[in-house]
Amino acid sequence: MTDFKFDGFVLSQGAKIHYLAKNINDPKKISLLFVPGLMMPAWIWEKQLEYFSKDYKVVAMDTRSQGDSEKVSEGHYALSLAKDIKAVVDELKLEPLVLIGWSLGVPEVVNYAVNFGLPGLKGLVLVDGLVGIDPSLPFYQSTVKYWAELQTDRISKTREFVKSIFRQPQTDDYYERVIESALRTPTNTVMTLINNYLLQDFRPLLPRIDIPTLIATTPEPRLEYMQQLQKMLPHGRLEVIEPAGHALFVDQPEKFNRVLEGFIQEIFF
Repeated sequence: MTDFKFDGFVLSQGAKIHYLAKNINDPKKISLLFVPGLMMPAWIWEKQLEYFSKDYKVVAMDTRSQGDSEKVSEGHYALSLAKDIKAVVDELKLEPLVLIGWSLGVPEVVNYAVNFGLPGLKGLVLVDGLVGIDPSLPFYQSTVKYWAELQTDRISKTREFVKSIFRQPQTDDYYERVIESALRTPTNTVMTLINNYLLQDFRPLLPRIDIPTLIATTPEPRLEYMQQLQKMLPHGRLEVIEPAGHALFVDQPEKFNRVLEGFIQEIFF
């Protein structure tokens, strides 16, 4: 695992939010802030943190009640989580900034962009996440069923979830590290997070995001959905990365890093 010189906490709304960082004290470098998905730790971005730390300030945060962040009973909805992002940005002086959110992190970074983004947020990256969904869709129905089952069989359902997000094989040690971290988020918090993820629709916010926005996804199962999101964004572009699962930046780190680097270069250079 990547060695991080900076490994600390920021206080946000009464909760200690953990982060990993490199090059954090270089004022001349552009900042990249990575936000993980449901139950996932900051270090899931380790291949991006290592690669981009050569040229940028890089930070990955543990969302509240996930990873090494404090486990709390309040604030597990998108706008509150966006406030946690702002606390990290402000404390670490990360502007100018490119903000990258994955899965559950997507509505969080969308809320950040709309409520707190100007003038320091220069680019936004949405990695294979939903910002609103029609409850009649079969995907929605099957997802509700799965997360209901997680309440009664937390360990095996968490293991199943972790294995499902990768298409490329990972080592047993890697799987176990991710699973161990995922199980640290309390079950009632997981249910609150997923309920808010499925029940809140932030698609009306997308036309208000007037900065370059990259959507990164895979050919299946949500490509058509992502194409619809792209049309709602004033400056949206879509990149399909394959072969990869939901954790596409882990499955195909070189491809993902190349796409992200090209996006950053277009914004700043």
